[in-house]
Parts: sequence; structure tokens; C-alpha cells
Amino acid sequence: MLWHPDELGIGRAYVAGDLDLHGDIVDGLGALEITPPHGVRKAKILREAWRVAQALHLVGPPPAPTAEEAHVHGHRHSLGRDAQAISHHYDVGNEFTPIVLGRR
Repeated sequence: MLWHPDELGIGRAYVAGDLDLHGDIVDGLGALEITPPHGVRKAKILREAWRVAQALHLVGPPPAPTAEEAHVHGHRHSLGRDAQAISHHYDVGNEFTPIVLGRR
């Protein structure tokens, strides 16, 4: 999550099993929001967190994307690249629906 302190980092951490939320997912994600103290910019907090993590040897090179993540190529938001992303997330076959949604 230090490499991508946003929705991408949270999603990757969850898929990789590095983040586990118990209870309501909306409440859990809300708890991860950083609300800086008055007069302190969020960027300053992130820089300080990064510095401390490096000092404690908690970070190395950025982790590789998970196998489940789309590996798209081309210019960002080009028709071809967007088509690849859509295909990866939606062309998953009929076996997917009952796994995620159940019988109903």
C-alpha cells in the first residue's frame, strides 16, 4: 500500500492477502482514510510514512502485480487498451457468476 496509497494499493493488498477486513467493507475502507491534522498536507504525511518505512527496512522494490490484475498495453485510455481492460474484467465465463453471486 506504500507504493500505491490509493484504491489500487488497497485492492492489490486485499487480493494478495496482505490486507484482511473483518466486518463491513465500507466501514473498513473508511477507516483507512487519512485525515491530516489541520494545516498538514496529505503528501507530507505520505513522505514521512515512506521515510519511516525505509528506515525500518519494511520496503523493498515495488511488488509485482497479482496474477488476477489486468496486464494491458498501449496508450492510457486508448480504445485498444481500454478494450483489453474491459475484456479482462468482464469476459470471464459462465463459471464466475455462481462463485461470486451464489445460486440467487
